[in-house]
Amino acid sequence: MRASIGLVGFCLLAFVQQPACASGGKSTQDVDECAEQIDNCSTDAICQNTLKSYKCICKSGYKGDGKHCEDLDECASEYNGGCVHDCINIPGNYRCICYDGFRLAHDGHNCLDVDECSEGNGGCQQICVNMMGSYECRCREGFFLSDNQHTCIQRPKG
Repeated sequence: MRASIGLVGFCLLAFVQQPACASGGKSTQDVDECAEQIDNCSTDAICQNTLKSYKCICKSGYKGDGKHCEDLDECASEYNGGCVHDCINIPGNYRCICYDGFRLAHDGHNCLDVDECSEGNGGCQQICVNMMGSYECRCREGFFLSDNQHTCIQRPKG
């Protein structure tokens, strides 16, 4: 008794890289819907080719099923996007910003005090005192601070 192997429904790869189907068979060559741009993924998603299909995956910073993606507001979370001061949501991302008198640390989340006195004495005529997030001008003995809070006026003698 002889066994016969049926090739119906299967294709053999020929030397020219074209599928050659046995009589009655259909090509099972995969179409890359992503490369052909025939997917229906959102512009905010990544198309991932799979065998005989594809998947849509929302990009980082977006949420949804891949066919519909919406911006994820990282700043709306209870941890404020990890920002110490303010969090600004931008499409697909977010940015931490610091209050006046602070600058953003290299980690992009923490805020460091700016020493206003380190450059130009903070604009103070005599003494500059750095404070957390601010600074203050002061005057030496015998002087008082003017209304502009930067220059010193000598006290009258007598």
